[in-house]
Amino acid sequence: MRNMQDVTQEMKFLYLKRRTAELIECQVALKSKNFTYLEKVGHQVKGNAVSFGFGRFLPMALALEGAAQAKDTRRIEFILKHLNATVMDVVKRFEQLS
Repeated sequence: MRNMQDVTQEMKFLYLKRRTAELIECQVALKSKNFTYLEKVGHQVKGNAVSFGFGRFLPMALALEGAAQAKDTRRIEFILKHLNATVMDVVKRFEQLS
């Protein structure tokens, strides 16, 4: 786990860009019922969101991982909607600070 003091603003911005791209891929994965990919994304975000200073993503990442394991498409759709809104809010705030 990274020390938050070691994470630069540039690293945080790149992390947010990756999440944004992954969320687009998650929509594709949901449509094709690629639960393995969705579970992987939830697991990865769960594992590194706090390290990058984005603890807000953790509950949704946990929920996404569990919903993908359960193959619960309605729950996944709901989670992705809220995760996307949260990531976009963080990106917006991040850009205002930069």
